[in-house]
Amino acid sequence: MRMKQNLMIDCSVALTKDCGNHTRIDPNVLIETLRAMCKAVRRQGKTPLVLSDLDGTIVDAREYTWRNFEMFMDHYDGEHKEAIRAAAKKEGRFDAWNNCEYLKCFGFNDQKLQDYAWERYTKTFFDPHLRLTMKPLPGSTNLMKLLQEEEGAKLGFLTLRAEVEDRIDKSKPAGTDNSTSVSLMKTFGLWKKGKSFILRHEGKPIDWSPKGYADGPAPEPEKWKMAQEYEAANPDTRIVAVLENDPRHVIGHRENFGSDVMLIHVQGDLPPHSPEVPAGVYTINPFRFGIVFRNEK
Repeated sequence: MRMKQNLMIDCSVALTKDCGNHTRIDPNVLIETLRAMCKAVRRQGKTPLVLSDLDGTIVDAREYTWRNFEMFMDHYDGEHKEAIRAAAKKEGRFDAWNNCEYLKCFGFNDQKLQDYAWERYTKTFFDPHLRLTMKPLPGSTNLMKLLQEEEGAKLGFLTLRAEVEDRIDKSKPAGTDNSTSVSLMKTFGLWKKGKSFILRHEGKPIDWSPKGYADGPAPEPEKWKMAQEYEAANPDTRIVAVLENDPRHVIGHRENFGSDVMLIHVQGDLPPHSPEVPAGVYTINPFRFGIVFRNEK
């Protein structure tokens, strides 16, 4: 059973400023608070654990999605080809959830075109070799790296993608050397043997298609349950913080852990129909937050 000790209050660093509810916390306050929380856990004889989602939290999924749409435009040779290109050139790069959403923003709602756009999207967005070109979100990536290297934190990466979807080479068995997620974390400098792991949901595939989102967000497994089960099975660790871009999962962590862990909403990648971020959650802009680390060098 998890010992309910409020590290936020015990460490008290966060209380030196009025951060409020769902407020952008001062970067230096956030860093010092997490440092203090990690030290407090180590004094208990446990290993501090920082959990993070991948796409949209550590990995820049929006930049990658735009590149996917560019690939769609290069491949599409139908009647709307020039009109789509002209609209994209006029608007310039902006963030959308997938190829279909980009087309809708440009006014192309034809169902046949939408279906084709989704077909192409699934082939490129989930292509393991293309995923290896994804880029890190600087603020959240550097924060986790700091906590691992300087405060002895263990890093856990939550993903809802099935193991078979994550393999680089589908013909070879699973393993850390055949995982796009692990390869990306190695590239980002976040993977250390025995100090990093993937916490993966292995269940029914999730319908991330536009049809799956037609009446609201697609049903997803509860990440807080994944976190809770891991901590229960590893009593030598204690969760100090969770980073997440999806407010639904932020709400789940909040309802389970309360203020016992620091919840950090990484801004900029909201799924369609997302609820409001709940009270008691700190928000960071991962690009602006990254400036803090650049200034320290």
